[in-house]
Amino acid sequence: METARMKPKTKDLRSLEQNALEHVIFREILNHLLENGVKLPGGEKGEAIIKALCKRKFGLKMTVGGIEIDKPTSMYKTDELADLVTQVIAWAATDLQLEIEI
Repeated sequence: METARMKPKTKDLRSLEQNALEHVIFREILNHLLENGVKLPGGEKGEAIIKALCKRKFGLKMTVGGIEIDKPTSMYKTDELADLVTQVIAWAATDLQLEIEI
């Protein structure tokens, strides 16, 4: 776990392409769940719930004011987001029987 500090240099942060891919993956998971009858708050707008679930399950944590929170993905470095995406894809394949091709 890390403690909140200054933001990393912009060049170290996840790329826009990584961010877009992350959202495509969350949308695919959402659509798969909805197609299989899973009821989610927000229905088709439930991508934020899928993102929060994946971040809670696989994401990084940080401490702010002595409280542990999920680290915002906007603060992830490129390798950190790559790790998150890899874990989410593996989880989708094993637990949801959803093959996500990137």
